Amino acid sequence: MTRQRFYMIRVNLDVVDNLSVSEEEQKKNRLWIIQPVIDLVRNRCKAIERKEKIAFSIDEQMIPFLGRCPVRQFVKIKPRPVGLKNFVLTTSDGLVLDFEIYQGITTPLKDRDLGLGPSIILHLAETLPQNSYLYFDRYFSTIALMNKLTSFNIDATATIMSNRVKGFDFKKDSLMIRGESEEVVRTDNKVCITKWKDNKFVLMISTAFGRQPETEVHKWNKTEKKTFRHSMPSCC
Repeated sequence: MTRQRFYMIRVNLDVVDNLSVSEEEQKKNRLWIIQPVIDLVRNRCKAIERKEKIAFSIDEQMIPFLGRCPVRQFVKIKPRPVGLKNFVLTTSDGLVLDFEIYQGITTPLKDRDLGLGPSIILHLAETLPQNSYLYFDRYFSTIALMNKLTSFNIDATATIMSNRVKGFDFKKDSLMIRGESEEVVRTDNKVCITKWKDNKFVLMISTAFGRQPETEVHKWNKTEKKTFRHSMPSCC
């Protein structure tokens, strides 16, 4: 097939009969014109077996795209900043089990009471079996989300923003040495928040792991130009 023929097919290929989709449905779903393709791929991903007691991860990725699209995003910090923002559920080996392309207010999320980030986690974690371990970053994490996942018998570990855990008396960053950590555990022992000082401080929240047991890690010191060892909490 020549390049020009491929371009012609691509330009004229339709997967939806435009007259069969009402204006109201088009407004509810901004990706309606390719929804059958999205559903086909997503259903095959969702059909993959999910085993108990293994680790899963939820994060966002960019689908590079520079053409016209009503849901195209620009995320400055990404290696490829322009494209479609896609939230993905994967195994620890990187196998995609589910995804949801972000399209703003029309993104099909059921439970938005806890905010956008938590609603994405709850949406993609619906198909996970009980006793699973889930990991995500601070964009999604809140204490309320951890409580919700615990009610579903799903353990979670994530970084968390300091402004989402106000009221906890952690030591100041300037008073902590590299490798030092401290933790706060809820009275029912179901949620643990750990602060660890590496190059910068890291704040972790977990319903599965705490500070102990600590492990030793090897780090490079730029000032002294040598490798040294210091402690790292289990949740990190």
